[in-house]
Amino acid sequence: MENTTRPDAGPALIVIDLQDGFEDPAWGHTNSDNTCRDNCLALVAAFRASGLPIVLVRHDSPKPWSPLRPGQPGNRLDPGLASADADLVISKTVNSVFYGQPDLAAWLQDRGVRDLVLCGIQTNMCVETTARMAGNLGYAVTLPIDATRTFDLAGPTIGGRTWRLSADELLTATAVSLHGGGFATVVTTGDVLRDLPGSPQSRTQPQPQPKEKAMWTTTHSDTTSVPLDTIWATLIAIHRGELTLPGGDAFTPHGPLAVGAHVDVTPAGQDTMTSTITVFEPPHRYADRTVFGGLVLDFAHDLSTQDGQTRLRHTLTITGEDAGTVGPELGPQISADFADQMTALILAAGQRLADPDVQHAS
Repeated sequence: MENTTRPDAGPALIVIDLQDGFEDPAWGHTNSDNTCRDNCLALVAAFRASGLPIVLVRHDSPKPWSPLRPGQPGNRLDPGLASADADLVISKTVNSVFYGQPDLAAWLQDRGVRDLVLCGIQTNMCVETTARMAGNLGYAVTLPIDATRTFDLAGPTIGGRTWRLSADELLTATAVSLHGGGFATVVTTGDVLRDLPGSPQSRTQPQPQPKEKAMWTTTHSDTTSVPLDTIWATLIAIHRGELTLPGGDAFTPHGPLAVGAHVDVTPAGQDTMTSTITVFEPPHRYADRTVFGGLVLDFAHDLSTQDGQTRLRHTLTITGEDAGTVGPELGPQISADFADQMTALILAAGQRLADPDVQHAS
């Protein structure tokens, strides 16, 4: 095969199956030090800021019971990836990304890419399978192991004993097998970010890359015993302008809440801006987008259940030509009250639950 690699071709980031369905408690216990999501999003932001290719992979499970099945809420990619501006999105139904559609190997060859950085879910399943196949195909594979995660797993029963490995043991086994077997170089996320072309810590000190597609993102999460439907009802009451949390934004919708509808947003003590609803999927997800200057602000509210609790997740993603410079300063200012506002939301929802006279939104 002719070597089509271009001298300036950099690594491509392959984000595997970072989907909402893996928050389903049916998967069982995950890794004790679960940094997968944060590290995946950090890699996405860094690759985008460096102008390097990003491939997002979605597992479209054919199994009727799977939360990853198309049409189920869990099939959706993580909201933090919404503004990743991916160069390619692949759908697959088996473990290896190389058997997905569109064809990854052809896409990489067309661009002269031979270096891959893999991250995502599950460590010992789709991530490991893709790494092994990539290694066999001659790609140089780097795996930041702390940007992956998996779940406890039971194996065969032999001699009356069922073999089991915890998520942490499986992560270690994958790291040893891939690195020791020569399929991939196993590192940390920090190692990748340090050596990434365009990074200020890079040993090669390349010229700065254009930042038109730069991204800054942050997420705050919490759990509560208040039922998911009540949290959703309270969240929607806020966005309908029926309720304003202490110190929170005031919302005035231009009509019924739906994708494409406009909502005026007035932060406490600031000027009013107009947002556009981008996702409205009761009772699990509400997202909107605000555009001003050279920035795009995407806010996403995600609700799910886990171990009998309601899990809330609020994500802010900033993109645009000024995101690389303005985002790190503006983002923390906007998100400084995320924790307080989420606590206030939970308290308000608890009050609605305790008061039968309060009308619940739907």
